[in-house]
Amino acid sequence: MTLPSRIQYLVNIKAAGNKSRFARMVGWPAQYMSRITKDSGATVGLAVVTKILETFPDIDGRWLVLGEGEPFVADFHLKRLIYERISEYTKLADQINKLTPEEIEKYKKELEAGRAHDDQATENNTYDEPGEHKGQLETPPKTG
Repeated sequence: MTLPSRIQYLVNIKAAGNKSRFARMVGWPAQYMSRITKDSGATVGLAVVTKILETFPDIDGRWLVLGEGEPFVADFHLKRLIYERISEYTKLADQINKLTPEEIEKYKKELEAGRAHDDQATENNTYDEPGEHKGQLETPPKTG
């Protein structure tokens, strides 16, 4: 697979095959994008490769330049997920710090009531959907 064909692969993945959209994502004119991917023997410079890697940090540079390995960095998605979760927890911590002691006590009671309800439902083998009672859970048939 040539460098232009690897770039076309990225167009297919990142922009659903739309060269104009991919060009906008990277900040290039659409005509430039067409020229790069049209000719499989086209010469692609370092500036092009650098811009793609800056725009899409999940792309493996070695794959893009040399065609070796996998197109995407394996642990990138895990790192991104961890970052998103940390951001969510940070926002939640900020919100909790703004609560009054009365609000905190109110939420603690609501959580305890919810846990007690869940424990009772588990103990009785029942559950409630929001707004309606479903009753007994079906017991799976015994095998053997």
